[in-house]
Amino acid sequence: DFGADGNVELLNKPATGTQRKVTAAAAIFDESRVGNIEKLVIEKSKERGFYGSEVILSVYGLDSNLHRINVPVEDVRFSCSGGEIKGNVLTIKSGDTINVTARYQGAEGKTTVQGLKVSYLSPSVDSISLALGASAEVSFSLTSADGYSEEVGGVKMKSDFAKVEGNKITA
Repeated sequence: DFGADGNVELLNKPATGTQRKVTAAAAIFDESRVGNIEKLVIEKSKERGFYGSEVILSVYGLDSNLHRINVPVEDVRFSCSGGEIKGNVLTIKSGDTINVTARYQGAEGKTTVQGLKVSYLSPSVDSISLALGASAEVSFSLTSADGYSEEVGGVKMKSDFAKVEGNKITA
């Protein structure tokens, strides 16, 4: 009901005369037809990453009524600056802002991914003390100048006094 001031009012006037709790909700239903894709939206697995790291891209379309329309990612043409895209995987190749564009059936979408420069590499432990035959696993993370950190694989370790296999050290 509209009140005297033009605002919506919820009136609780039950036939029994006793006030009771009333659910206050409104539902809006869009019955418009789904139209052609007018705009693409690119979703990213992460907003930023280091040189060599990968970002998974997915895409959906929007029509003029903002209906979400599924888009087969294998049919999307991607392009970028500062990286390399194979399929829907962006590999970061610079420490700058990477502009990503997606095109599908005449529609286009754009986004950015921040490429980061590594300030330092950190192991998960500062020191390891192992009994003979015991082992420990060590992981590594990269950190940028602004403190962003990301775990990284593929770090090769070497030891003159322990056996090293991947990220596992055995005394």
